[in-house]
Amino acid sequence: MTVENIERADAFLSQAAKVRRELDALLSEAEYMQNLAEKCDNANAKSAAVTVRRYGAKINAKVKEYLNLRDKVQTVINAVADDDCRGLLLRRYINNERWEHIAEDMNFSVAHIYRLRKKALLSVQP
Repeated sequence: MTVENIERADAFLSQAAKVRRELDALLSEAEYMQNLAEKCDNANAKSAAVTVRRYGAKINAKVKEYLNLRDKVQTVINAVADDDCRGLLLRRYINNERWEHIAEDMNFSVAHIYRLRKKALLSVQP
């Protein structure tokens, strides 16, 4: 039970959140490009449409990657025996909630949430 184990578990569980942030950025870029394409004149419309389609393909690939990682992370979290630990991990790594919000909802201090996080990460078997 070492710091290395905690870091390894945190890195594993954080994968889905990282890909979700990348997906959100792609969606934002695609929306911007779609708005831009709608304002193009006929000469640039074809080029803009091709760019928008490329974003669609990138988004589809990123969604697939996100869903695969999310399923893996959720399976690992669901294997955690302690209800509080499992709930904390689900809320942080699946729902992307802030530590302060988790502490408030679970009626714990933030300091206790950090202690619970350590216990939870030590119980994770990636």
